[in-house]
Amino acid sequence: MEMEYCPSGDLSHCLWPNKGSNYFEKIIKTVSVQLLLGLKTLHQNGIIHCNLKPSNIIIDEFGNVKICDFKKALNTNTMTMQDIKRNKTAMTPCYTAPELFSENGIYSFKTDLWALGCIMYEMAIGQVPFFEERVNKLIMKIIHDEINFNKKQFNQYSMEFMDVLRKLLEKDPEKRPSWGEIENYPFWGLNFNNTTLSAKRRINSNPNNRHFSLNIFMINLFTLSSKKGTCPMAISYIIQPKAHKSVLNV
Repeated sequence: MEMEYCPSGDLSHCLWPNKGSNYFEKIIKTVSVQLLLGLKTLHQNGIIHCNLKPSNIIIDEFGNVKICDFKKALNTNTMTMQDIKRNKTAMTPCYTAPELFSENGIYSFKTDLWALGCIMYEMAIGQVPFFEERVNKLIMKIIHDEINFNKKQFNQYSMEFMDVLRKLLEKDPEKRPSWGEIENYPFWGLNFNNTTLSAKRRINSNPNNRHFSLNIFMINLFTLSSKKGTCPMAISYIIQPKAHKSVLNV
């Protein structure tokens, strides 16, 4: 298997408590937009990551973020209750949506969006929405307690950011935003329908490089075998300098 080299480590090493500022909000937006575009690509292909967290978000030398570790990823076209139960035996509670702690809770695109909300919350104030050293207590908090959006660290963040955060971290999955809703939030400052992977978005234009890097979410391509065949678990878009067009690296 050939993997892209990402020397800047993972996002967990870039999280630190801060007082909140316009500067930090811009960083959060840059990272979050890349993650959102990546999740959209996965979800459009019927893939739920199921284990989105800072340590599974790696950073290349250009500052692009990429999702890794698709061992728990599920294909919505082939997943079974057995797959769901197997994933539930080894969850990372701090980033796990409340509905997954119920006996009949299932993974969905909205569980990935909850995890994104947890990551944005942690980037903003340096701590996850819920934390307890004892797992049982942590799970009870996630299920029953309200999320504290009134911490003083949030005072310097914009209303648009706080609006996105509250909606992504909606405990009721039925009320959590769908893709059609989330794309229209002003915070992103982006028209997702018109955002494509193209040569215009490259950040490294050195013609001597084999491939241009994209200032957009990129994830490596590999496949995982399952009983029902092999399904793509990640997608990597690259730019061919001579062709100047996006291609799917299969």
